[in-house]
Amino acid sequence: MRLSRFIICAAFVLLGALPAQAHIEQTLLTTVSFNPRTQRVEIIHQVYAHDVEHAFGNSVQADGGLDQIPAQARVGVELSDTFKLWDIDGNEIALALVGAELEADFFYIYQEAELASIPEAMRVQHGMLRNYWPEMRNYLNVDYGNFIKSLIFTNNDGIKTITNE
Repeated sequence: MRLSRFIICAAFVLLGALPAQAHIEQTLLTTVSFNPRTQRVEIIHQVYAHDVEHAFGNSVQADGGLDQIPAQARVGVELSDTFKLWDIDGNEIALALVGAELEADFFYIYQEAELASIPEAMRVQHGMLRNYWPEMRNYLNVDYGNFIKSLIFTNNDGIKTITNE
């Protein structure tokens, strides 16, 4: 009788832990900064790997899992297409996908733009993973050198403007 009570209690404890383990963070951090060494604007997107695996599901598994280069490439290409920048005049800033990688609990996507500096004002579209979860919170930090400006994208947010003022 004691053994069966122990097993039942252990099962409840384990079941209670499962939702916490499968929790989706639904946050993404993007940092835009100028690298004086390369003379390029660098964009780094950091998202929880679990969120990516949950969003892409079978397509990531078909490529052998997120720790495999084909899966990283697939996710990197698809997600980088949902992040866009324009100058204040409405001209799209060309962003090159540099790569993507899995590191511990996070998945990183790297992009860059051939610009001599970060524009004083930019329009930003940040839709990464928001087509999977509209309530996804995408945080954007733009490092202007002496200070950082931030935006948050969530729900039906469209294009936003960020300035160094």
